[in-house]
Amino acid sequence: MRMTSAGTVLADAWNRFILNISASAAASTSTPRSPSVDVAPPMLMPIVCGPAAVLIGSFRASRVVLDSDATRAALKYFMALSEVSSSLAPQFDELTNNTAFLESQISMTQNATSIYWNASQDKRDLAAVMNHARYPEGPAGTHQLAEINLIAIFNHTRNEAAAKDWIRFMMQGDQRRSKSIESSLFFAPPLAKFSDDHQMPWNTEQKFAGFRSSADAVRGPGWPGPASVEGSLVYANGSILRMFQAVGNGTMAVNEAISAASNELRRVYET
Repeated sequence: MRMTSAGTVLADAWNRFILNISASAAASTSTPRSPSVDVAPPMLMPIVCGPAAVLIGSFRASRVVLDSDATRAALKYFMALSEVSSSLAPQFDELTNNTAFLESQISMTQNATSIYWNASQDKRDLAAVMNHARYPEGPAGTHQLAEINLIAIFNHTRNEAAAKDWIRFMMQGDQRRSKSIESSLFFAPPLAKFSDDHQMPWNTEQKFAGFRSSADAVRGPGWPGPASVEGSLVYANGSILRMFQAVGNGTMAVNEAISAASNELRRVYET
């Protein structure tokens, strides 16, 4: 989602995003068939699930600043996007949006490479014309939610030394590279230093080029504030997500949705 410094949404941002995907599709297959909203409406709500957590600077020095022109511009753009998106989108979760894409009910969705992997196994004709792209760039660049998975060793383990050795082994460059390629996992933060690695799929296949350097754009809940319990609580509560959902489905006006979300954030940050 691209905005000017004044917070005005550039109307053609989403169109450019779709055109970029289409151009990548044409470059990566000899029989180009690019995603098109004429075929099926794009996914909507899960597009927001990731970026919404870091889309807006809602925290600054223990003060909630969600009520801003930039937030209003983002919500108004989202309302326009809702009008051309699948009516089923609010019901989708991380599994059903995959199914909807694979069944051609939608033509675009926010996802990692799991849909492509499934298609490569069972729907190879579809996989051949699929593509991936980074989120549209805003005034401060491209941002996405960090998929944080912890690696821990229980205190009661009887094999602490062996467990530590296994972690060291799996974190070696060769292992991280090979396992990422095998699992089609191209977006994990540990791969931040692999952008120029000539063996990684984003440097060998055009359809994966959108994942190149994506780890550099990850942000934690509550960004640009520091990592905190409060930021994680706001993310877990879904306050920002519900704000977008409310204007998308018409249950709240823009200012009403901002006020509701701001009150939720204040209860976490300011009490």
